[in-house]
Amino acid sequence: MTVAFVAAVALIGLVAGSYATMLVHRAPVDTPLLAAPVCPECGTALAARDLVPLVSRARLDRRCRHCGRDISRRYPLIEITTAVLMAGLAARFGPTWEVVPLLISVPVLVAVTAIDIDTYRIPNRLVFPSLAVGAIAVAVCGQLMGELDRLVGAGIGALLFSGLLFIPHLIMPAGMGFGDVKFALFLGLELGWLDAALPLPALVISTLLAAVIGITLQLMGRIKAPPQPDGTEGEPQPKPRLGRTKIPFGPFLAGGTYLAYLVHETAIDWWLGT
Repeated sequence: MTVAFVAAVALIGLVAGSYATMLVHRAPVDTPLLAAPVCPECGTALAARDLVPLVSRARLDRRCRHCGRDISRRYPLIEITTAVLMAGLAARFGPTWEVVPLLISVPVLVAVTAIDIDTYRIPNRLVFPSLAVGAIAVAVCGQLMGELDRLVGAGIGALLFSGLLFIPHLIMPAGMGFGDVKFALFLGLELGWLDAALPLPALVISTLLAAVIGITLQLMGRIKAPPQPDGTEGEPQPKPRLGRTKIPFGPFLAGGTYLAYLVHETAIDWWLGT
């Protein structure tokens, strides 16, 4: 039963990953998020058979069937990542209502990660609709499980995680963007669904990821400056600015949240010292 469930979720994840690629393409430029899918190169509406780039690349030799241009490797990478992450949650929690809000959050985590890396910002038009959908999922699943107290935990988690990031934003706005604070509302909602205290260890995990990966990328000279006001890509930041280089925090918040999903019971026990 669990194997079949994981396989089914992985297939759904490929489709959800296709939607995540659309969010990455549309959210930063104010294109309607629910408009019909189109080829990002030629703008031609895509048929249902073309909505999963991973399949399209295999069938069409990595090209759009309309304009013949290459399908970016990034699209199938996002699809595979989304499918793997969703399958991981399915394997961890099994076929329960508890996992549903978490599965719904995965395409958002992946899309925000890609967008923040590209633009150094997290669009409101992605965060707030995701927050609304997440709240509905939590309310419905809480009702189906007969555990409406989880709604209170989700609300506390949202306020707690966002509040924890709002404090450093007030102290040093240049270091902690307000987009991260708003994104934390969504993340805290999902974490609080599992346990109201989970945002605390999730933030610790996110910070550790940012420290280790961020410093490693700086030493390798792989971090670029934020995009210029005219939209052009920033130049690689020099290694000597180690510790003072700005990096997007959204991807680490997303990664820390996902890891907290997987180890939430252990994380809470560790945090409480039990």
